[in-house]
Amino acid sequence: MSRIRVAVLGASFGRLVQAPAFLQHPGFELVALASAHADKARTVAAELGIPKGYGDWRELLATEQPELVSIATPADLHHPMFMAAIAGGAHVLCEKPTALTRWQALEMRDAAIAASRVAGINH
Repeated sequence: MSRIRVAVLGASFGRLVQAPAFLQHPGFELVALASAHADKARTVAAELGIPKGYGDWRELLATEQPELVSIATPADLHHPMFMAAIAGGAHVLCEKPTALTRWQALEMRDAAIAASRVAGINH
């Protein structure tokens, strides 16, 4: 069975919780991590043995084209990250809160359904 290619967006909680979990599970291949700070992303990626760290999550999505994106960033970034990941063909696991408004959450849900992608909220 092939492994699911995963990217983690967020190098704080994502570093402590999501990345270690994906690294431990044989069904996943953690290919990249993004942070708002490129140096932090590269440092965390190197410490955890993740192949690449990015300072720009959009660049990560475009370059790596992950099958699953785990979003562990501040809530104001959830909606744009989620929408971009779905548009790129990825499934999404997002930390709570889902979005800043119920309208954003509905748009996220509808985008996942339209793209036939699995979307979940983690907590």
